[in-house]
Amino acid sequence: MGAAIQRGLTRLHAMVQRTMQAIAQPEQRLAGVLSIPDRLVSVFDPEVRPIRRGKLSAKTEFGYKALLTETEERLITHYEVHMGNPGDGGLLPAAFQRHVEVVGRAPRAVATDRAFGTKPNEDFLRTHGVQRISLPYADVSVPRDGGMSTNSGSGVCNAGGPARKPPSAWGTGSTSGGPVACSGGSG
Repeated sequence: MGAAIQRGLTRLHAMVQRTMQAIAQPEQRLAGVLSIPDRLVSVFDPEVRPIRRGKLSAKTEFGYKALLTETEERLITHYEVHMGNPGDGGLLPAAFQRHVEVVGRAPRAVATDRAFGTKPNEDFLRTHGVQRISLPYADVSVPRDGGMSTNSGSGVCNAGGPARKPPSAWGTGSTSGGPVACSGGSG
């Protein structure tokens, strides 16, 4: 049997297995099973996971979480693709370190969206010499230490959607040591 035919048979067998799994899942739900670990949500991409977004227009999406770091010139310095929906707050330190490895030094400024806004992340950035930090907190009742500055001259971290470049969030700088920017989202 030719290699092409063997590959086709292997793909067909996998698709039949996935289809049988897709048929069994509603039967499990009707039998009262409330949680189906590793449930299949796409027969074409079995690794895709549901991602809860918490937005009115799209409460749940299906895909992967992507995280990007970039300089203020929008040069991507690092990316990660995560299965499922890990919390963005825990992703910042590793992304920051990878950015430093690629660029050669810590950024002067970091700006993120609320998903990255935690006190541990703020402390991490301060201990690594970041001069301007803009990490908005999801809960506005979280006390601030007053050390937050504007995000002038910084990159943008955006969890849950594509990175955008707000006109006021970008200053001048160089790619040799410009700000880190993170973008996380599903896709």
